[in-house]
Amino acid sequence: MSGGVTKEDEAQLIELKNQQASTQRSLIQARGGLDAKKKLQKRSELTLKECHALPNETVTYKAVGRMFLKASLPKIKEDIKDIIIKAETDIASLEKQTTHLEKTLEQQQAAMRELISGKA
Repeated sequence: MSGGVTKEDEAQLIELKNQQASTQRSLIQARGGLDAKKKLQKRSELTLKECHALPNETVTYKAVGRMFLKASLPKIKEDIKDIIIKAETDIASLEKQTTHLEKTLEQQQAAMRELISGKA
């Protein structure tokens, strides 16, 4: 760094960079989780739509680990609805978390710019 920067300023800058990197990692994880939950929700909605076209007497199977268990169609539909509801709540939570992390990242970037411009 230049001669006008103290060790305290250097430590502050390093700390801000570390916080910013941590926030960026968390933001990437949150966005990835959000995408995964949206895909799960969409896939479940499509599956439920297909199940509604079937008569209730249809023999259906549910995957459990590496095996399939026979289950009634109404039970399968209820399970899929539960998955959709849980995905919706998770999506709302992840969107809130993403918004918070984006604001935090902006604040950290502003603090870094202020520190750099104030010492230039």
